[in-house]
Amino acid sequence: MKKTRMDIFLLAGLLIVGLLLACFVYLPHGENGSVVEVRIKGKVTATYPLSSNIEKTITTEAGDSNTFCIKDQKVTMTHASCPDQICVRTKGISKTGESIVCLPHQVVLSITSTQTSPELDGISG
Repeated sequence: MKKTRMDIFLLAGLLIVGLLLACFVYLPHGENGSVVEVRIKGKVTATYPLSSNIEKTITTEAGDSNTFCIKDQKVTMTHASCPDQICVRTKGISKTGESIVCLPHQVVLSITSTQTSPELDGISG
């Protein structure tokens, strides 16, 4: 089959679209957060600045424990007494909106910003 000029343009266009999609998916985006919110059963129990270098253990009312570490502006869950360990295998978080969740213990670590958000307008809410 003979390649025409249009085939080459189509292939180049698809390649460019694929590269743009890959950049959007794999390159980091979002702003760096400034605090870590610790939620147990939906209630904020503590907040810690991302600038601190600490390791904390959370113990729930049922006696379950999770340990997280804040180091180099990144939060990781280092230990959990839950059977699945999904929260421990989750990569470190540092961007606003990211979170680490331990479903069995109902513990959520989420990154938030201390900056005030702009007022909602008529279109957004």
